[in-house]
Amino acid sequence: MKNYHFYLAIGLFIGLCGTGTVHAENAESIYVRALQVSHKDSVKQAIKDLEKISEQQPQPARVLTMIGQLHLQSKQADDAIKAFRKAVQADSGWVEAHLGLGLTYLDLKNDWRGARSHLQRAVALDSTQAKMYYHLARLYRISETGDAVKAAGRAIQIDPEYAPGYLLLGQLYQDDKLDQVAVYYYDQYLKRQPKDQEAAYLFIRSLAESGKKAEAERLLGRLEDPRGYAILGQILMERGNFEDALIAFEEYISTLSEEEGALYWDISIVAIPREAEAYRQSPPERRRDFLRRFWLRKDPLKASGGLMRWCEHYRRVLYARENYGRKQFPYDRRGEVYIRYGEPDHRSTSRSLNLNVPQPVEIIQTELARRLYGPDGVHHTFLGPVYPVKTERFINIIDEDNPELDDLPRMPFEGSMQARAGMAAEDTLGFYGYKPVTTGIAGMTVKWEVWFYTRIGGGIEVVFTDEFTSGRYDYAPPPVLTTEDRNRLERFGHDQTLRISRLFSEYSPATFMPRITRDIPEVYNISYYEPLDFHFDTVDFKGTDDNTEIRVFMGVPTRNLYVQDASDTARVQRRVALINERSGKVYRVQGDVEVMAPRGSRSVLVEEFPMDVPPGDYTLAVQVWRPKVDLMGVYQKAVPVDSYNRDTLMVSGIQVARAVAQVDSGTTGQFVRSGFRVDPSPGRIFYQETSFFIYFEIYNLLRDSFGQTRYEVAYTVRDANHTPLLIRALSGLGRMLSGGSREEVTIRYEQTGTQTKSENFVELDLGDIAPGQHEVVVSVKDLNRDIEVFKTARFYVVEAKAQSE
Repeated sequence: MKNYHFYLAIGLFIGLCGTGTVHAENAESIYVRALQVSHKDSVKQAIKDLEKISEQQPQPARVLTMIGQLHLQSKQADDAIKAFRKAVQADSGWVEAHLGLGLTYLDLKNDWRGARSHLQRAVALDSTQAKMYYHLARLYRISETGDAVKAAGRAIQIDPEYAPGYLLLGQLYQDDKLDQVAVYYYDQYLKRQPKDQEAAYLFIRSLAESGKKAEAERLLGRLEDPRGYAILGQILMERGNFEDALIAFEEYISTLSEEEGALYWDISIVAIPREAEAYRQSPPERRRDFLRRFWLRKDPLKASGGLMRWCEHYRRVLYARENYGRKQFPYDRRGEVYIRYGEPDHRSTSRSLNLNVPQPVEIIQTELARRLYGPDGVHHTFLGPVYPVKTERFINIIDEDNPELDDLPRMPFEGSMQARAGMAAEDTLGFYGYKPVTTGIAGMTVKWEVWFYTRIGGGIEVVFTDEFTSGRYDYAPPPVLTTEDRNRLERFGHDQTLRISRLFSEYSPATFMPRITRDIPEVYNISYYEPLDFHFDTVDFKGTDDNTEIRVFMGVPTRNLYVQDASDTARVQRRVALINERSGKVYRVQGDVEVMAPRGSRSVLVEEFPMDVPPGDYTLAVQVWRPKVDLMGVYQKAVPVDSYNRDTLMVSGIQVARAVAQVDSGTTGQFVRSGFRVDPSPGRIFYQETSFFIYFEIYNLLRDSFGQTRYEVAYTVRDANHTPLLIRALSGLGRMLSGGSREEVTIRYEQTGTQTKSENFVELDLGDIAPGQHEVVVSVKDLNRDIEVFKTARFYVVEAKAQSE
């Protein structure tokens, strides 16, 4: 298409100029066609033709303005200003010439002062055009010298369909952090200009990154850019919906080129060599299953089945590409470190000094300064890297006996000699051309960034520099010692130059980071979550087919969900994952619920999560999370899942419950099983003077020749402290046979029936049983074949007065 425009323009210019005469009435068509072509020679020829026309015009302001606009489009600032000024000289009231001058100064010269008078003049000459107010509003936004919102508002008042006015208002309200108002104007802009996605994408991304997820979602529907899927993935991550987040990320990845898409699947940065090689050797059809297992191993929580860590990897790669990949594909060294370790605990850059240094970072700075510079170093305030970077202060070394150094310490301590190469008391660390960034050293010839990770390798400082002003950052190199540096160091001993060179080489990021990444290839830090305590319990029953049903119970005290300054209505996410130790397969369930969680609440959110799984050894991961306020509790434990598929007498797991009651046949719902409603007690904690229940099921009872089953159930309650027990059965199924003793109580029931499966429960009165841990042993004896099996469960008793606390 560009070539077509080029040859078309050449043909038109030949037709216009072939006779050697250019007619004034052709100026408009020459200008319009020149705007449509991109070939520089074509534009230059058009300018020459327009200049000839302007010389023939008694009122050349219009044509001179066209020339200025073509120079403006070609970013030829000085030529544009020259043409526009000629137009103004020809006609001081020519509004487009003043507008052109204003835009040239504003956009090409970055000179809002030079632009202001011309843009104000343009508005004064023609206040009926929306674009006049729009560009004046742009100037006010940059210069902060006028009411930009008012000017932009006037633009859309003049022309309600003028799209740039809505975009500018959105940006202005975004600047003022009035995001909900900004969303409205971005939305209006996209209605009128749906193809201009970049500005909207950047705004939506900033909303998502700043936690304004609802506002971001409102605009996502209008975003046709596939990067919207990546934003959606991050929003869903924030909500804890990692299943859909993974789908959204991979929808975005599917739109990328093969080369770029491969970056998201590549695990070589975060894997140990053995894992990376195994992935490379995996057949394509098995790689996804490999990644599922890989990210499960890397996920410290496990409750999402590895999806939480998998999504975080996608997010990190996206962040690295967008922030550190502009000058180098796929990203520079910062991107690599970010993908490994995520957001640093503290970051400062030469463009934006971060003076709010947390105490753990100060400890790292102090220790590193002591190692590099000796006791001199610990008294300095570091605004940037402690490790020295290239400085613009090439200062002649002052003689050690100079009285200007009298106020400096002169002890022969380790590392002190390299700290004495400065000029003044606040500038005494480092070398002639390389220094740490302290309050005394602010100007650097090299751009730098410093990241601190407080939980990696005992706490590390990672320094990046842009040594060649290319926009590509790498690890800061070791300092290059000058002759002055070497002479200085030799005064402390002939071997000091070599020792110091080795010291700074050892602490160079390029040296120690490969060691760190070899031992710790990746980190997923969740320490910023505030702990959330809750109770959980499990019990297993015979499941469908050959499976076993695991029921996981959770009890969340709502007082633990309370957060000051947060809403009393808490959205709580619960996740349960069973991970098969042999196959790595993950069985998971999740749910979201809203509960009231005011200060001092005494209620408990109790739920059960049933899962049918094959027998085997599992790891159970349970998680409760209140998003937005970063409250999270996670527990893991080994759970052996028994098989109930044998023909012999078997007993299910023992469920310790708060209540058991029969329900009508066909009743379903939470806590209902086999005709009983069993209210769980996830913590198995009971007060004295109350009662608790035991529920379990018996499988494979033998019928006698009359089709009858006959069996005996015994409940033995033991005190872990071997103190006397006074406990009695209040209710149960069957005929009580016996009960009573001192350190343990055994209660027996004899039962008969016709079914090979039997559901059983008993209610036990705790009385004034001593506080502490106790256990109940359930034994079932099939009297038709003289077989007995046992199952045990533990429970806890607390003092009755705890109820009023």
